[in-house]
Amino acid sequence: MITMNLRNATILPLAVVLGSCSYLYDVVAVLQDGRVAFAVAPDPRQQPECLRRVEVVAEEQSQTVWRENVSHEDACANRFPFVYGQRLRGQHQQDGLRDTSPQSLKRGIVYAISTTTGSTGYGGGRFVIRADGRVENIPYSSASPTL
Repeated sequence: MITMNLRNATILPLAVVLGSCSYLYDVVAVLQDGRVAFAVAPDPRQQPECLRRVEVVAEEQSQTVWRENVSHEDACANRFPFVYGQRLRGQHQQDGLRDTSPQSLKRGIVYAISTTTGSTGYGGGRFVIRADGRVENIPYSSASPTL
């Protein structure tokens, strides 16, 4: 069976098209006051700000469980870290895809998150909520973990 790397399939082609003015960064899931939140993985080269788009997909089902996109002008009203399902501030944009209200995250499901910051920053990550409630980040090079 061929497994498509969601991050490479969506983020890397954008980076190639946009050339050297774009950048990539890793997004990690963390628990914050008992809720799943997303932060930028520590990297001295990239500390993006001004979040304008977020999408979380249940990988196995290829189902979007949350998506929001705000205008470029409103992006700096939204910053990392941010909580899953927290409505982005600003004028919401469609850009061909409708916002998707956040669905409940389930334990044992691998999720992929992708973000856009500013106009040329693209982030991504994968995570699973374990049976005991822990959040574990999963490298893209890994096959789906044993749950």
